[in-house]
Amino acid sequence: MSGTRVLVATDHHCPATALRHAAALAGRDGEVVLASVLVVPHAQPLDASLDRAVADACAVLDQGERAAAGAAVFDTRLLRARSFAEGVLEATEAEPYDALVLEVSHGGLRNGMRAQVETLMEKVATTVVLVRPGGSEH
Repeated sequence: MSGTRVLVATDHHCPATALRHAAALAGRDGEVVLASVLVVPHAQPLDASLDRAVADACAVLDQGERAAAGAAVFDTRLLRARSFAEGVLEATEAEPYDALVLEVSHGGLRNGMRAQVETLMEKVATTVVLVRPGGSEH
C-alpha cells in the first residue's frame, strides 16, 4: 500500500469522529486501522482471560467497522497492555503509521488519560491528532 496509514486508538468506545478524520487523512489510497486497547491490571497476567472486557473491546471494533465506511482500506487490532499509552506505543513500533488520531470527549481527559495522551505525544514518532466530537455526537 502506498497511501497514508492512520491509526485510531481507543480504550472504551467507538471513536466515530476520530474515524471520520482518519479516513480524510488517509485519503482514497490510504488505510485506517482502529485499535481497541484492552488495559490489563498489573495484578493479572497480560494474557488473562478477561471475557467481558474482550467482548466489549471486540464490540468497539465491530462498531468501528460500520463507522469507517468512508475509509478505502480499514483494519482492526485488539491490543493488550498495562496502560493505554503502552498499547498504542507498541502498535506504532510494530507497524509504520503516518498519523495517530485520538478522540477526546467533551469532558476532557479524565481518569489518568491526560497522562496517557501526554506520554503518547512525547514518545510516538508520528503526527498525533486530537479530535473532539461536535454537536450531538457521543
